[in-house]
Amino acid sequence: MEGSHIGRRLQGAVSGTIDGDRVRLRSSLPHEGTQLAYRFDGRVQGQTIEGEVDLGEYGTVRWTARHGLLGVGLNAIRFIFFQLRREALMSRRAVLLVAAMFLCVDSASAQLFQWTPEQLKKYTVKNPYDRFPDGRPKVPDEMLKRLKGLIAEEVQAALPSQEFPNQFESRDGWRVLQPDKKMVGRVLTVQFMPARGDIAEVDEADAKARGTTSARNQTAIDMLQPGDVVVADVFGADWNFVGNKLAHYIQTTTGNGMIVDGGVYWLDRIAETGMQVYYKNSFPTQGMRVMVTGINIPVRIGKTLVMPGDVVLADREGMWFIPPHKVQEVVESGEMSKARDDWSLMMLGTGKYTSREIYGPLTPALQKQRDDYVFEKTGRRPSPPRGR
Repeated sequence: MEGSHIGRRLQGAVSGTIDGDRVRLRSSLPHEGTQLAYRFDGRVQGQTIEGEVDLGEYGTVRWTARHGLLGVGLNAIRFIFFQLRREALMSRRAVLLVAAMFLCVDSASAQLFQWTPEQLKKYTVKNPYDRFPDGRPKVPDEMLKRLKGLIAEEVQAALPSQEFPNQFESRDGWRVLQPDKKMVGRVLTVQFMPARGDIAEVDEADAKARGTTSARNQTAIDMLQPGDVVVADVFGADWNFVGNKLAHYIQTTTGNGMIVDGGVYWLDRIAETGMQVYYKNSFPTQGMRVMVTGINIPVRIGKTLVMPGDVVLADREGMWFIPPHKVQEVVESGEMSKARDDWSLMMLGTGKYTSREIYGPLTPALQKQRDDYVFEKTGRRPSPPRGR
């Protein structure tokens, strides 16, 4: 039974507590005329809980559960799948007993629009990487690290195309809290619109019927994972997405910053932490009323369309939003561009050549030197120049 997946979804009662990265869940179910109670102790790692359950005469079973909304409240935990690992010989009956106990509480704060994991997969079908339980593409950390070594101009060499003509948003019109700091991460999107009472009433009624609350900024914030960058489309409104306390939560949860087409306040306190923030404005009070209309849906940031799971590279020039299936191509092309530029700078610094000899058509001998240098730095040899 090692690694067997339990696919059935059963409803049941669950209660528990969260203390730091520890979670304790208690559940019970009818079994052979009596009510059996079990305690599941585990450790939270991102959107995975791992732990063990003591089955008495059946021994101890290791288990893994993936959840969707831990942090919104235990009543809103959504277990994507439950996995048992047998460390000693166990009866099939014991495995089925534990499988029958686990449940799937499909509860989430209401908002007007939210793509399901299946919809996210449909619109990011070219994604070559794993996914988060919410369906977002999970570009590997190693790829993010390599991308962070590049700048906007080096991405320019690969991304703009007929298919993706609008993935760059200039820094013009934006304020940047840490002008000298680069930011790279996976995007989680949240969309706001001006508040409207009749729409809000329906939203709140739906939420109440589901035993939850209407979505707010914290609904999206509590879904963030390490390496994420929250991208908030607040349509440039005079409304603050967060202040210093929620900014601190975002920073400690993701190790990253945020992009807000709207307001952020308590800026001096946020700046002291070194957190990177791209934002449009700031007000000492909240300003106009807005409402959440979407989480993990496409949003517009300036002239770009941003998808959940895109990778953002934000620097002095502006923000690139890179589709997951283009990230490796962008990284490899950018690394080669950087190596070529490094070689040119190195040669210009020797004082042996004129600018036209290095920054222009190269002689065959210099071309070979540069190609060898690029190969040494990247492990890839440039394509021969056209016409040769």
